[in-house]
Amino acid sequence: NSVADKFIIEGRAALKKHYFFQALAYADSADKYSIEKSNVYFFKGRIYSELGQFNEAEKSYKKVLNVSPNYRGVWNNLGNNSFRQQQFKQAIDYYHKEIINNIAPIPLRAMGRAFVELGETDSAKIYFQNAIKMDPGYAAAYFNLAQLEEDEGNLINALQHSKKAFDLDNNNLEYQYVFSSLLVQMGQSNEAI
Repeated sequence: NSVADKFIIEGRAALKKHYFFQALAYADSADKYSIEKSNVYFFKGRIYSELGQFNEAEKSYKKVLNVSPNYRGVWNNLGNNSFRQQQFKQAIDYYHKEIINNIAPIPLRAMGRAFVELGETDSAKIYFQNAIKMDPGYAAAYFNLAQLEEDEGNLINALQHSKKAFDLDNNNLEYQYVFSSLLVQMGQSNEAI
């Protein structure tokens, strides 16, 4: 429905600017005109997630699953909400469901991050590497892998992965800092940025 789609587009623009209540108003308007409700429920879930209202977000995401069980991103977003609440095992369960339904680099990386939080670094490394295999331009996955390698004392690997992350996104100050700091740790401070 084009009217509902326009409200969703306006709502996304509002959400991007962190105008949460305006975004919710657009979502409610889209709901009135929408025939296919899964996009509206998913969008409401995103808004509630951004507001930190995880119970409301979960309700919206569960509505998406009732209407469209394989909706791309819904299990991933449920995982992100669990991650933000430090429920890492639950997050892994949700990410796993997303990977089964819609394999993509984003939930693979997210799964790796959750495994890091649980101290399961071998599993984390595998998921970061799989995200990179699926998307060789995924700077965030290289960065997470670099951090993991650094934490484990593998500075050469950490430097390689941080360089790759920085090469892919050289406007990211965090990537620049980690790359430069690794150069300094390895005695190459003259090459640090």
